[in-house]
Amino acid sequence: MANEEDAQALLTKIAYQDLEGLKGLIASGVDINAQDDMQGNTALIAACTYGFTDIAKYLISEGADVDEASDTGPGAGYTCLMMVARNANPELVKFLLSKGADINAKAKDGSTALSLAMKENEAKMVALLKANGATE
Repeated sequence: MANEEDAQALLTKIAYQDLEGLKGLIASGVDINAQDDMQGNTALIAACTYGFTDIAKYLISEGADVDEASDTGPGAGYTCLMMVARNANPELVKFLLSKGADINAKAKDGSTALSLAMKENEAKMVALLKANGATE
């Protein structure tokens, strides 16, 4: 399969929360960090965006890059941590940080996990990020 087909297959499995199907694709050698053609999303970015914690944990355990960022689209440069912080998922934020996610990474538009949480008026998320070293 080509990379864009790999990415689409992974994203489809995530959309349907099909962990077993996802495991099968990865076992067959699909590139776990392949990005889709439309948004530049990886399977991990999609899992984090939708808050699928179990799938995100599995992908990271299989070698997905915790700091991978979208290459294109409106979220260009957004990392998984940025998506999770924006969507106020503290459990997944803590997990990503425990796996070494860069808390102060900047997207192409200058956004950070902290600035996105602030923009969404997520006070608890802002406090969590600051307590873990996020700076403005």
